[in-house]
Amino acid sequence: MTKQQDYIEKWILNNVSNFGIISAQYEFQNSTETHFVKITPPYIVDGEMYNEELSEMIIGFEDTFSDEMICFLGNTSLTELENPIKLYAQQEIDFLTFFNSFDKPFVFSPENLTKYTLSADNLYNYCLDDVFSF
Repeated sequence: MTKQQDYIEKWILNNVSNFGIISAQYEFQNSTETHFVKITPPYIVDGEMYNEELSEMIIGFEDTFSDEMICFLGNTSLTELENPIKLYAQQEIDFLTFFNSFDKPFVFSPENLTKYTLSADNLYNYCLDDVFSF
């Protein structure tokens, strides 16, 4: 792992809970000397979450590694990662084990199930209180 990758990975790990990061992928392009980082969920980069902390990280990175740039990719980005390295991935949840850990039985609320998805990239939309009644 390069010093740059280490810098990015440490920032991601320190900010997982602040931003609700589910996964982060990384790729370096030699031709432009740019470090690309794709974070899930994409609203971190695309929306209001792109705030002062993320801007400070970019400035700090580019001050530390003055000949290189960092670019965070979102849904609206034109750049695609060709061979990304996974820097972080939230541990997958075994839902059967998770649900069996409750003391009380739970009841599905089928009318709410269609509102949510359990895919890894969209898990941030999931709210147990809305789907289950205890």
